Amino acid sequence: MNIKHSLCAAALLFVGGSVNAQMYYSDDFSSASWKDNYDMTASQNFKHVNSGCYSGSCIQVTVLKDSHYGGSAKYKLKENLGFEPEEMYAEYRVKYNDSMKLYGGKAPGFDGTYGEAGWGNRPGYGTKGWSARGTLKAEGRSDVRNSFYIYHTDTGNNGKTWGDARWWNDDGNMDFNRWYHVKQYVKLNTPGQSNGILRAWVDGVKVFEKTNFNFRTTSDLKIYAYWINYYNGGSDEAKATGTLLIDDLRLYGANGPGNSTPSPSPTPTLPVTPNQSAYVNHFIPGRIQAEDYDIGGQGIAYSDANNGNSGGAYRPEESVDVQSSSDGSDAYNVGWTSAGEWLEYSVADIAAGNYDVKLRVAASGSSSGKKLIAKLDGQTIAEFNFSGTNGWQNWKTITLKNIRLNSASNKILRLEFETGAFNVNWIEFVAAASAPIETSFTVQAENFSASGGSYGGFETYTTSSGVGGINFNQRGDWADYEINVPVAGEYRLDAWLATTQTGGAIELFVNGQSLLKESVVNNGNWDQFVKTSSSGSVYLQAGVQTIRVQSSGNSSTTWEWNADKFVFEKLN
Repeated sequence: MNIKHSLCAAALLFVGGSVNAQMYYSDDFSSASWKDNYDMTASQNFKHVNSGCYSGSCIQVTVLKDSHYGGSAKYKLKENLGFEPEEMYAEYRVKYNDSMKLYGGKAPGFDGTYGEAGWGNRPGYGTKGWSARGTLKAEGRSDVRNSFYIYHTDTGNNGKTWGDARWWNDDGNMDFNRWYHVKQYVKLNTPGQSNGILRAWVDGVKVFEKTNFNFRTTSDLKIYAYWINYYNGGSDEAKATGTLLIDDLRLYGANGPGNSTPSPSPTPTLPVTPNQSAYVNHFIPGRIQAEDYDIGGQGIAYSDANNGNSGGAYRPEESVDVQSSSDGSDAYNVGWTSAGEWLEYSVADIAAGNYDVKLRVAASGSSSGKKLIAKLDGQTIAEFNFSGTNGWQNWKTITLKNIRLNSASNKILRLEFETGAFNVNWIEFVAAASAPIETSFTVQAENFSASGGSYGGFETYTTSSGVGGINFNQRGDWADYEINVPVAGEYRLDAWLATTQTGGAIELFVNGQSLLKESVVNNGNWDQFVKTSSSGSVYLQAGVQTIRVQSSGNSSTTWEWNADKFVFEKLN
């Protein structure tokens, strides 16, 4: 996902005592001056690169042989946002090159050190500082093992001055030379109580959770910074020079990411209709835990037949029934299901491809006829039909093969219970082993991310025959689309257009550069779309990027054309 470089924080809206916090900061490292936003140590070991990245540009970190560094880049919250939160999510993409096979040291995580204590053999004893950085262990392994490395109130017991490692489970291990999505969450404890929370996910799978940390004894300690930190601690030095790549950093509040402006001292407002937002920011490919449904409540993020959480677990304030699970390392599952209920999940990013879609279920008895439907933005993508498993905690996985999904961002996945009386642990999207490399892809015209221009931009509409498209297009109007190119190469553009005007033209911009322009033939009907093929081709890099489609003709009126879809066909 190509996240636009921005500095923003949530508008904090008090609604019945709840806070709708959103995006604090995001950085896709597209700017060569990215370091200006961070407090840097050993900045020479951080390099802005344009190849091998997850999307666009990214940061290469070099850990030098016979040195402690790496280095660090801190994003300080109060300095940039004007306030310091007490709970926060962080996400980033990372790829450890095989040159890191001898590394054992720190990794990105949360910082409450204030430059005084909570790191570097400086225990803060709950009053001067705390931290929850990551830690990696690769030496002697065939992969990278992850943990949190924590300085907390009780660090220093029995004379110990160094932090405590809390290892993630094996689902958090990472192969070399592969991109992973890491998500972390911290909530500081109430001073005097051991109720602090740390969680971690890798590629959507929860790999760590602990809910009884004692980070601090004073409310003066908050989240000071997010710390991109690669460092060999103590007397250890790197045994070999290694490199890694970091991309797509995002920091946001408890109720999911957003785009509004910060207010360190928010003013209460009148109650408004609650909005739906992510409880966990999900990705495809990846596993989505059933209990991590969206925030928004009954009729908005879910529909549950009964009031209250019958299982009383995980999110007891909601009406979705969640219980403790005995299914391996998964702590919870959704149960007490009834026909007509549904759950929704915000999916931040979907990579184009063929997927094996897996559903983890359990039910008493062995009778058939149980059914769950998965929909993406209202379109059915999978129908699971199965029988009971002879036990509410006797789990089995139902798999549907080779389901095609197009590249997309910010979609809603809905699980609809056609029947009830079964438990659900998770749904997982796994890249199909036999998935072919696509040589063409389609962009639906109505799915633009932004529109504007001389006359205000396009509007979406549906023809009398049920075809969705864009209309009200006048000369100079444009629409932007986020595309995910499956493989780099030369592509022909086939645009399905309709117009009663003569002299219209369509122009294609890729990442801000005009690359194609074609005349549009008058076909005499605004709603009968015909193919307009480009006479030339355009070279597209693989991965996510932005294209712009613009009307650029010279008809006798300002009206140009309507569009159904844009098809990019790779040339041999």
